[in-house]
Amino acid sequence: MATETTVSNHDRIGQGLRIVQGALGPFIHRELSAKFGGKWWTEGVLLVVSDQQRRELPQTGREKEMVQQLDIAALLNLMNRRWPDVFAPKLPRDARNYVNELLSVRNSWAHHKGGDISEDDAWRALDTMTRLLEQVQPGFARDTEALARAVRAGAYQEQQATAPVVEPPKATAAPVAPAAKPTSSTAPAVQSAMDFGLRPWREVITPHRDVAEGRYQQAEFAADLADVLAGKAEPEYQDQAEFFARTYLTEGMSDLLVAALQRL
Repeated sequence: MATETTVSNHDRIGQGLRIVQGALGPFIHRELSAKFGGKWWTEGVLLVVSDQQRRELPQTGREKEMVQQLDIAALLNLMNRRWPDVFAPKLPRDARNYVNELLSVRNSWAHHKGGDISEDDAWRALDTMTRLLEQVQPGFARDTEALARAVRAGAYQEQQATAPVVEPPKATAAPVAPAAKPTSSTAPAVQSAMDFGLRPWREVITPHRDVAEGRYQQAEFAADLADVLAGKAEPEYQDQAEFFARTYLTEGMSDLLVAALQRL
C-alpha cells in the first residue's frame, strides 16, 4: 500500500523560489533590454554583479541561455541594484521591500540546517513571493499562493493528527419528556421556514430577463474580443454601460479591474 509523501515547508519554499526565478528572468530581460538595448547583458548585468559572478557568467551567447544562467539570488540582486534607473519607474516602492525580503529568505533557505522551517516563516516567505509576482508576472502568483495555502493546510492536518482523542461521555438514560401540548396553527414564520428549508433561489433573486425567458445562449457568455475590436460584438459587450448594467461586480472582479488599471 502506497504511503503519502510528506512535503516539508523547506521544500515548498524551494518550489516557490524556482517559480519566482522562472518569472523574474523574462521580466528582467525585458526591462533591461528596454533600458540598454543590445547592451542589456554587458551594461545592464555584468556591470553590477559581483566580481565572482562576472567571472562565472558568460560574456556573450543567446539571450535566453544567458538569462537562464542567472539564479534567483542573482536576479533579486539585479533588481535591487538596478532599482533606481530601471525598476523604480515600473514598480511600486513596496516591490523593492519584497525583493530585499526574498534575498533574506533565499539565504536562510539555502543555509538552513536541521528540522523544518516553521509554518509562520514559510507562509510569510511564500506570501512575499506572491506579492512580488503580482507586480511583475501575475500569472505566476497563483502558483506561489497555492503553495502558501498548502503550508496552512499541512499545519492544520498535523494539528488534527496530534490532537488528543477525547472520549465521548457515556450515554445515560434521559428522563421521559411530557407529551407536548397541541399548538395553534399560527406558528411563527421562522419555524415555518425551518420546517420547509431554504426558499428556492428564484424566489429570493430575480434573474435577468434573458435567463427567465429562456433566451440566454451559453455561446454568448464569453465575448469574442476580435468582434469587440471590430465593433461587431453584441450590444452588451460593445457598450460599456450596457455591459456593466448586466454584470454583477464580485469582489474578485473589482480587485482585478483595479489591478489592471494600476498596471496601465
